Amino acid sequence: MAKSLVARELKSTNIHTTCYFFFKDDNVEQTSATDALCALLHQLFEHRKPLVKHAMLDFRSNGVYLHRLFERLWSILKEAAADAETGTVVCIIDALDEREESGRTRLLNYLDHFYNDTTSNDRKNMVLKFLITSRPYFHIERNLQGLICKHPVIRLAGEAETLSISREINLVIKVEVKKLGETLKLDNSVRLILEEGLSKFRNRTCLWLHLILEVVRRRLETVSQKNIRDILSSVPETVDKAYTAILERSENKKSAKRLLNITVSAVRPLTLREMNTAMTIEATCTSYNDLDLIPEEKCKVIIRNLCGLFVTIIDSRIYLIHQTAREFFAFQQQTRHVFSRSKLHSCLEALLNIRSIQSHSRTDMHLVSSLCCIRG
Repeated sequence: MAKSLVARELKSTNIHTTCYFFFKDDNVEQTSATDALCALLHQLFEHRKPLVKHAMLDFRSNGVYLHRLFERLWSILKEAAADAETGTVVCIIDALDEREESGRTRLLNYLDHFYNDTTSNDRKNMVLKFLITSRPYFHIERNLQGLICKHPVIRLAGEAETLSISREINLVIKVEVKKLGETLKLDNSVRLILEEGLSKFRNRTCLWLHLILEVVRRRLETVSQKNIRDILSSVPETVDKAYTAILERSENKKSAKRLLNITVSAVRPLTLREMNTAMTIEATCTSYNDLDLIPEEKCKVIIRNLCGLFVTIIDSRIYLIHQTAREFFAFQQQTRHVFSRSKLHSCLEALLNIRSIQSHSRTDMHLVSSLCCIRG
């Protein structure tokens, strides 16, 4: 929803600036409140370059540390928004629930004070609006009570719109089955059975449908179209079961689980090069030349074949398809013992043996050192 608003409904104009920040708890660079303010300010200054003057005094005083100072960044945002040349500023903050707790609480406290401080001259001279999205977790709603009581709130309660959502998903099923039918050259009778079969499942969501269509596609590639009813009878009924089915059909389950283990444990999305290195390093490696790395384009294909829809690759970085995938795999990790003394000793030995890792920064080395020890 937030992305749609940015791309379509609230585009920046000569008199209106839209800034946005999307929190993601699988990326350490997208979880802090200060990172959010930095991103909002960057977009505001990029759209209205003269406004950067409001940051110069603080930059001269704090230098490279300014990006860590929440209070100063907040003040700069307010000062820039109050400038007579600014116009309306809308800040969209998506997925507040994926922000680290201390930063989230601090931001909400500042927002509460901002909207309740109606006597400030700066407040009267600016048009600064915030649109925030979040899952309705109790602790977040509690922190928002001061704002909820006085300002507009839209609660998208899916449980109250089941019929409407069901109709919309039926439309999506119709379109996606048509695409699948054209790709696999399915008979019209098979398409109809598939469409009707998918429409009968309860508690359907767009994510579930996205995953299930991949499961169905793979099965149709290996069995006769006459078995379509058998395929439908074994379709996973929930997102978690769909994830399990995707893993079970991996060409190399051990490597798939290892790759996903690394992806879930990383503090930020890894590049293809980093994942390539982490998956390749072994206890016998003593130099960078010992790593049997593969070309990046081939690496993409291998990752997709290993993990199916579990991961997506954007700008050469590897992301989990959805927050539910992280929760699913984290639970899988909790149900088994990941590390053993022998594995840990083997990993440490590999790290100590490497003498000449070329074209890797110290940061890269720390990352790879940690990741290559994560064996599931």
